Amino acid sequence: MIKSTRSVKYRIPDGAHRWHAYKEIGATEIPVHIITLDGLAPLLYAAKKAIGPLQLSEEEA
Repeated sequence: MIKSTRSVKYRIPDGAHRWHAYKEIGATEIPVHIITLDGLAPLLYAAKKAIGPLQLSEEEA
């Protein structure tokens, strides 16, 4: 668990459906990868993921 001493807001550029699914089943912990993106990078990252998303692995399914 990571706790920050400053107020930080996160956006979900990829995996929002999975996040909602975890919330629906009442999960209190969700595995994530936190990356830092500035400028146009978040938009380009989201566009890339929308064009070629990866399928769920056997472990995730």
